[in-house]
Amino acid sequence: MYHLFGLPKGSPIGPGIYLDYVIEEDRPVAEKIVRHLQESPHPLEETLRIAVDGKKLTLKIKAIVMPGEQGQPLKVLGVDLDISELKRLEGENLHMRL
Repeated sequence: MYHLFGLPKGSPIGPGIYLDYVIEEDRPVAEKIVRHLQESPHPLEETLRIAVDGKKLTLKIKAIVMPGEQGQPLKVLGVDLDISELKRLEGENLHMRL
């Protein structure tokens, strides 16, 4: 996430990071992700577009919340994959087929 979001290594990162970088059209998806990570122990898989340093990236987000002793969220295990190039190629392929 540090690399994707252009953040210094070791800086604190929480679910709200998605709200800070999301493009406006995907804000409802980012809000859903944040809410899910704060409230649900079930696995999450979503696609989200963000803007970092003037570039738009498409992320595939997979995560699960690890509960603490009282069932409160302890930490999140997950991965954010940059699938921007894949989405661009899919769009080109669709355009060629049409």
